Amino acid sequence: MRPDLQHLPFLTVDCDGHIQEHKVRWEERLPKQYFDLAPRWVMVGNRSVGFIEQKSQAQRKEDILGTGPPLQPKPRPDAWVGREGEWDPHKRIPDMDYEGIDVGVCFGSSIAINGLVSVEDPGLAVAIAQAYNDWVAKEFCAAYPHRLKGIAALPLQDPQAAAQRELREEIFNKRFESESRKFLEEIRKQAMIEYK
Repeated sequence: MRPDLQHLPFLTVDCDGHIQEHKVRWEERLPKQYFDLAPRWVMVGNRSVGFIEQKSQAQRKEDILGTGPPLQPKPRPDAWVGREGEWDPHKRIPDMDYEGIDVGVCFGSSIAINGLVSVEDPGLAVAIAQAYNDWVAKEFCAAYPHRLKGIAALPLQDPQAAAQRELREEIFNKRFESESRKFLEEIRKQAMIEYK
């Protein structure tokens, strides 16, 4: 742990815990009918470009075509981009420990934020959301349920499916609900807040 973060008298929660979904083989997690439409990342020129529903998720024409020089963002000394902890929970915990983070609230970027909203086929959107939520809840966060909390992706293309009990149960099963209650109780105790 960084020396300046040792012995903090409060629980530290990272509420902006991005996770990256590009290492997961999504085509293996979706029904066979969606195999060709599943999220995947491929090399186009000198860049890795994400595709969902066979459409590029790239933001720039140069990324879609794989032409032009790679983006060269100005590196920030505090930016932890491209670390294995973005997709591997066992690597994330040491990063969190170093940064003095007790709990990370995790959500995907490529699929959960950017990709899912662009899907046109409601059935595909539901399948991707279910596969993503399974991965977040049952694999990524389940490795350290006291430390990692996942945020679900919902298929807005099909509001009824998003509200179905089965999907809710996948996202908020009893174990995660129980863990969340313990987590909130710990926050209450540490903050010394009295609830009526």
